[in-house]
Amino acid sequence: MTPAIDPDRFAALLCGYCLDVQPGQQVVVRSTPLAAPLLRALHREVLEREAWPLMRVALPGLEESFYAAARDRHLDGFAPAELAEAEGTDCSLVVQAPENTRALAGVGRTLGLGRWLRLGKGEEATGGRDKNSLLADTME
Repeated sequence: MTPAIDPDRFAALLCGYCLDVQPGQQVVVRSTPLAAPLLRALHREVLEREAWPLMRVALPGLEESFYAAARDRHLDGFAPAELAEAEGTDCSLVVQAPENTRALAGVGRTLGLGRWLRLGKGEEATGGRDKNSLLADTME
């Protein structure tokens, strides 16, 4: 049985050892509502370090919806406001907490990402270029 992770201790590790959050810094944290306990702990930890938490919590399914509706200009560039935010922040953290871990596999398949994957002989022999798990992970 996997032991439960203490969100407060994990947030302290991420903000301390991993990111070294300092007073006055702007810290972007991206995830989904499924990571709520950790996100609350990260929010509190960033504030306790006298930095600015910029929480970006996406609705489940939003990423798949983006790729389904996005045009070439969306896929080839960045929204100016998002680019300005990325340039103006001191550090960022993405907590992977997808509702459906295979949801992006269809997008990866449509884009033909399988042909670009570097696979070992075993994965290649068992059809790895079309495996949902590999395509979804590549999209993330």
